[in-house]
Amino acid sequence: MPVLPSDLSGKTFSRVFGTNTSALELFILKRKLMGPCWLVIKNCRESSPKASWCKIEVTVDDQKSIKVDDKGTENPPFSVMSISVKTTLNPKQNMNEIVALSAVIHPSGLLSQTSVVLSGTESSLHLSVFSCS
Repeated sequence: MPVLPSDLSGKTFSRVFGTNTSALELFILKRKLMGPCWLVIKNCRESSPKASWCKIEVTVDDQKSIKVDDKGTENPPFSVMSISVKTTLNPKQNMNEIVALSAVIHPSGLLSQTSVVLSGTESSLHLSVFSCS
């Protein structure tokens, strides 16, 4: 379907609002899917063929089948990784090359916290790789 022009007007209307709004944005606002949250998805079926690399991908016929779970289910822990990459210019090939890569992995973060806080029993994993040519 073609996009309506933003300055469209007619005999019975003077302006059309929301012509630049995507279908995804309208869906998120209408179903109130703001922020990290649990979803209840009913009447779904497995997608075939898949459109992504997700392990599980489902399709619903009606967007009303997707709702925010308001039961207060606790968020599961998740892993957080921060990566730092340092590059330098290779003068022979006139291209950037990776010379150092560092990563810090925290295996049990919580969505309910704004930052990762380590207790005495938890630890982060550190990884550093250097290249010398």
